[in-house]
This record gives sequence, structure tokens and C-alpha cells, in this order.
Amino acid sequence: MAGVLAIFALIPLQLWRARVAEKLEDDRLKATDERVRLTSEVLSGSKIVKLYGWESAFKSKILASRTVELEVLRRMGVLEAIMSVVFASSSVIVSLLTFSIYVTIGNGVLTPKVVFVSMSLFDQLHTPLTRLAEA
Repeated sequence: MAGVLAIFALIPLQLWRARVAEKLEDDRLKATDERVRLTSEVLSGSKIVKLYGWESAFKSKILASRTVELEVLRRMGVLEAIMSVVFASSSVIVSLLTFSIYVTIGNGVLTPKVVFVSMSLFDQLHTPLTRLAEA
């Protein structure tokens, strides 16, 4: 029972990750749009930019926009890396939690039969619950 509760406890974490990832994706799209807009503006008016010597001003604006975009991409990568580690190790955490509670509260003896059946059931529950949280 503790293992099932631990699996269900991961659902809010998955929902939080989805909300944060959506916000980061919106930020990335805004930064990319700004950079593309500036680049298109420079390319469409390249003669005027060259004539008045505005290359360095536009270059710094485009690079600043790209820096913002790269920072958002970095945050997205960090979030995905952390969540990948959490969810890859979740089956181990659920198993350890379940077996420690079983030994502490239950009859105190772990047999291979109990361990293998429990791990099989947790594995069968893990995928549908992860997909449920992603929906």
C-alpha cells in the first residue's frame, strides 16, 4: 500500500513539471520571436543599417535576445535532467519505501516471492500512472 501511495505522490510532481515546462516553452517562444524579428529587420533594411553604421547596435540587440533565449533553453534542460533522474529512480524509491515499511510494520521477513511479486506489480502500475499524470 505504501508503494502505491508513493507512486500516486509522484503525480503532483509530474503536473508541476508540466506547468513549469509550459511556462518555459512560452518564454522560449517569445525570446525566439524577438530574435527572429530583430534579425529579419536587419536583413530587410541592410542597406540602411550599413549606411548609418548601425551594425554594432543591432548586433548587440540580437545577441542580447539570443542570450535570453539560451538562458531559457538552459533552464528547460536543467528541469528535464532533474525530472528524468527523479522519475528514473522512482521505481527504486517506491520499492525501498515499500519494503522498509513492510519490514518495520509487517511481519518483518522479506521473501523472494514477496519482493518479486511486489516489484512486478509496481512496474505494471508505474507506466499507466505516469501517462495519467502527463495527460
